[in-house]
Order: sequence, then structure tokens, then C-alpha cells
Amino acid sequence: MTDLIKILDDYFNKARELESYTINDLEKHLWLVNASSATITIGFIQSKDGVGYLQILGAWSFVLGIISLLLMKFVSAINSSRDKKRFVEATLNISAENAAEKIREIKDKQFSCLRMTYLILQYGAGVLFIVGCILTILSAK
Repeated sequence: MTDLIKILDDYFNKARELESYTINDLEKHLWLVNASSATITIGFIQSKDGVGYLQILGAWSFVLGIISLLLMKFVSAINSSRDKKRFVEATLNISAENAAEKIREIKDKQFSCLRMTYLILQYGAGVLFIVGCILTILSAK
């Protein structure tokens, strides 16, 4: 039984590390593409005399993607700090009998809401980048 628990813990830790790496990598690329696209689009708009509304909407889409990423980082920081604090408080008096209850206390409704907000902002940043690209391409003459 001890070997099984060790194997499961090892698997869980590897899965968590891979998930963390993937999320950090995705965030890095979202920041890069939204920031560079906003810079290029705004620079292009400033260099032209007549600018179409699609180009302006595309630029705003990239800027909103950056704002979404910034808000996502705030939500992530709030949730991880809150989760760590609640975990430390719960583990002070955890036992085999109340372990499941203590875990439920840590991952409460607010944790779920913050996590959902984080995911919405993350996917929203990706969608805003795609929308910005489409609008910019449609406005090209």
C-alpha cells in the first residue's frame, strides 16, 4: 500500500509540474503575441493618415487582451496566496478522520469562482488576440 501511495504521489507531482509549465508557457506566449501585435498595429495606425474602423477595433482588441492578461495575473496571485494561507491553517489540525473535510474547506466556493475567473480571462486573452488578427487582416487593403 505504501508503494502505491508513493507512485500516486509521484504521478500527481509530475502532472502538477507539467500543468504548471504548460500554463506558464501559454501565458508567456499570450503576453508576447498580444503585446507585439498591439505595438505593431498601433504603430501602423499612427503612420497612416486614414485609418479604418476595423484597424482601430483590431488594435483595441490586442490592448484588451493585454488588460485581460494583467487581470488574470492579479486573480492568480490572489487565489494562490489565499489557497496557501487556507492550506497552512487547515493542516495545523488535520488528521486521517477529517482530511476530506479540511480539503473541502480549502477549496471553497470562492476558490472555484476565482479559478473560473482566471480561466475566463486566460481564454479571453487568446480570443481577443484571434479577433484582433482577424480584424487587422480584414482591414488590410
